[in-house]
Amino acid sequence: DVFSQVNPKGPGNIGQSFDTTNTAAVAFAKGLVNNYISYFAKKKCEYFNIAGDECGFDSMTAQQYDAYIGLMNELNTSIKKAGMTTMMFNDGVYYKKNNVNGYTRQFDTDIVICYWTGGTNYSTSTELAALGFKLINTNVHWYYVAGNDGGGMFGYDYAKSSMQTIKCTECDGGGATADTGCM
Repeated sequence: DVFSQVNPKGPGNIGQSFDTTNTAAVAFAKGLVNNYISYFAKKKCEYFNIAGDECGFDSMTAQQYDAYIGLMNELNTSIKKAGMTTMMFNDGVYYKKNNVNGYTRQFDTDIVICYWTGGTNYSTSTELAALGFKLINTNVHWYYVAGNDGGGMFGYDYAKSSMQTIKCTECDGGGATADTGCM
């Protein structure tokens, strides 16, 4: 059963995500996302965010990461066929830990990157811009978790202060200018 392939206790799990080399799990994910692509295309949406983050990149083998790139590109093709532009978060785009002997596949550069944060294994905003990606600034410092009224990271005061001091075009992690705006 396909649900056991994406269940945290099922065979398709690699920690935080599903195994991108597990054909049943991938078929389930593509089927689910394609339903939403159709729905939002009918609503005349211009953009569709496939997220592509929180996928357990540290746990992926080179083969699984290669399959992940393939999946993101396949979803991008479906989204373009539906008349929309694909967006995804930067976390997994050329994740450096998975570059053992160079990347077997390349990401489609017409995917708009929602640049959220830099990190040890993340490609910088400058690197992604140099590869030809358009960037939307979704700066981590603007992130507010509802109900967190404190002043620390993800708190209301911190997010509000950051929105007043960090420019819309100023990406966290690399200093590239967000050429497609911010959110």
